[in-house]
Amino acid sequence: MSALMICKTEIKNKKALLEALSLMGVPKECVQVSKGSDWLTLKSYGTQKDRPAEILITKDNYGGYGDCGFFKEEENYDILIDDLDDRGALARKWSEGKSFSNSIKQWYAAAVAKKTLKQQGFSTTITQDGNRLRVLAQVA
Repeated sequence: MSALMICKTEIKNKKALLEALSLMGVPKECVQVSKGSDWLTLKSYGTQKDRPAEILITKDNYGGYGDCGFFKEEENYDILIDDLDDRGALARKWSEGKSFSNSIKQWYAAAVAKKTLKQQGFSTTITQDGNRLRVLAQVA
């Protein structure tokens, strides 16, 4: 049975999270971002309770059971995702069949590393080798 789950993360930076979604291949037009305190409504499957979210990918974009969203809990952005979509429709669409929640954590780490290296004067390239991401840095 489908259930909405909350995946705890160490994602702190909203811009890096949005960059990670882009790096994963999620088109910008599929991602909605709340403005100020006007949160978005994450629609769940069936009779499950809808939830507020700051960043939202609607199920219409990937054919899933429920929407996928991110909300800030204390200092981290946690993921609201249907358990069947985490390894199902959402995973097949943008994370090559791997768990979407684990993939976004990897891409977030790569996006943060890329930004940090750029600030230090390096040019970066992110490559994917199976389940691994590699951030390559070169002197600019």
